Amino acid sequence: MAPFSLQRFIDHLEEILQSYIDRREQVRLIKELYGNQIGELFYSLPYTLIEFTLEDFECKVTVSIRYSDLILTLPSQARVLAWPLRSAKRISAADRRAQPVPSRLSYAENALKTLSLPEAYAEIVLELPRALKQMFYSQESD
Repeated sequence: MAPFSLQRFIDHLEEILQSYIDRREQVRLIKELYGNQIGELFYSLPYTLIEFTLEDFECKVTVSIRYSDLILTLPSQARVLAWPLRSAKRISAADRRAQPVPSRLSYAENALKTLSLPEAYAEIVLELPRALKQMFYSQESD
């Protein structure tokens, strides 16, 4: 067994603390910059699970990111789903009984895994109209 190194232990704690501060700051920034666009925002105490929704579009977008390790500042897992909102004008009586099926937004998941949360959020919102148009167009042609 390797001898205990106080310096190595302190360095590891410092790395964990700095990562926590980075994740917390990213959440603070999206609340400050985009709070009016975010529906619900939930996060765990160590900021290793962050979830929020966007509802300003033709769908409800749910974002869930997880950090598998306390020293990570970019998430190890990201899930972004677009849930179609029901519009009374466009849905027949038979369709109203059917549950809407969400679609994964892989471009958004990739952005969350490679960019800081505020940068990824901006990328998601910028590309969302095009992605939704493409998604709805492909569903209508099925």
